[in-house]
Amino acid sequence: MHASTLTFAGDPDDLVARIDRLFEQIPAANVHLMLVLRRPDGVTLVDTCPSHEAYLRFRTSGWLETALRDVGLPEPQITDHPVHLAIVDGSAVAGRTVGLGAPA
Repeated sequence: MHASTLTFAGDPDDLVARIDRLFEQIPAANVHLMLVLRRPDGVTLVDTCPSHEAYLRFRTSGWLETALRDVGLPEPQITDHPVHLAIVDGSAVAGRTVGLGAPA
């Protein structure tokens, strides 16, 4: 799994409204793991792809830039990172395959 962070500066209320409009256009099946994080000075979106190669295909397709522009989102700062471990509802969905520690 590979992740990217898109950091948007601006009013968080306005940005999340635009991000909500963006996600009205994306089929749920196309999203495996994503977080939208509100900050006092903006929003950070954490998106994942199944592999670095899939991430590169997505980033070079031009789709993202067009989709962001269509909903009026500003150009984000984008960084990408390999995922060491991703856990959803107590289950590892990427990274190590051993069990987690003691139950809560």
